[in-house]
Amino acid sequence: MQDYTNYTIKDFILDDSFCRWVLRNASEDAVFWEKWTQEHPQHAEVVADACDLIKKVRDAQDNLSENELREELKRLTKSRKEMDASQVAVKTTPKLSLAWLWKVAAILVISIAGFVFYLSKYSSFPFGNYYSAYQQRVESKKDLFQEVLNDDKTPKVVSLPDGSKIILKMGSRVSFPKVFSEKRRDVYLSGEAFFDVVKDPTKPFVVYANELATKVLGTSFTISSYEKDKEVKVIVKTGRVSVFSLNKEQEPAEQLLTEEAELILTPNQQVVFNRNENRLKRSLVAIPEPIKPISTVHKSLIFDRTPISQVFDSLEEIYGISITYDNELLLKCQLTAELEKGKLFEMLDLICKAIEARYELIDGQVVVYGKRCN
Repeated sequence: MQDYTNYTIKDFILDDSFCRWVLRNASEDAVFWEKWTQEHPQHAEVVADACDLIKKVRDAQDNLSENELREELKRLTKSRKEMDASQVAVKTTPKLSLAWLWKVAAILVISIAGFVFYLSKYSSFPFGNYYSAYQQRVESKKDLFQEVLNDDKTPKVVSLPDGSKIILKMGSRVSFPKVFSEKRRDVYLSGEAFFDVVKDPTKPFVVYANELATKVLGTSFTISSYEKDKEVKVIVKTGRVSVFSLNKEQEPAEQLLTEEAELILTPNQQVVFNRNENRLKRSLVAIPEPIKPISTVHKSLIFDRTPISQVFDSLEEIYGISITYDNELLLKCQLTAELEKGKLFEMLDLICKAIEARYELIDGQVVVYGKRCN
């Protein structure tokens, strides 16, 4: 973990996480920095000065056009180079005033702060971060799109033109057309949101979230795609979704979304894209939830000398999760138990113990290994 205890003002304004906290108060950054400042009160003055400088640069730049901002950055870059040359002269001209040196250093600090802010505001700049993928995709469509940003502390409900609903988490934003096209419903996400999509077989619903595109016809699912996280996640609650891996700025051609998806997800499954390893991995969620009404679940989990195949069938129906086993080997296995108060993995532990078996979670499925019952 980064050691911030020796940070100077310049170090703080060069830190992406610190700048996001100051400029956008992103939730994931706010939690860390608020805790860090509380634990290191001796650095309060340096932190306050860095925050103040970043905000002043932002306020000054808000009044500039993009072209003016570029020209200002060029001027500041030139000043920085002049400062570098002046520093060489200092070695041979010791009579230069300390006040003059401070002014030159201030130019350098402000130019760095301005450049960092420029990257956060104009993310199409070549050195942008994960947030730029979202920005680049919506930039050319902004006249036809509407954007919703949730800067509140509570989730925000967003209604889409087709009646679908989005629950947008704090610090997240979503863009979508004012009117969906005849062929597709495209939505662009930066951050985290839960989607409850109205079913329409004639218009696939596609969410672009940095390195992943998620295509559905009608279902409910969550996507987490924060710019600083190491992973991008898609978690399915109901229905089926197709997940495609993208380059950050790529928007798939029409044919890609009609071909076989890299991964198909069903209820209680998730796919995780690891940014460091550049790969997708499918798995079950940590705590699977029933997809059937709770009122009908309890009755389905009371067994009296019930064949194990029926037990597994009941669990599959309740949770929408595939359970694979050797039916011939476990043909005579039976279960007598009341499982209505348990969670899925707890119930599987009990079942396997009763029939002297074991299970593994493989690629979003449950695989049971056992021996023949007498």
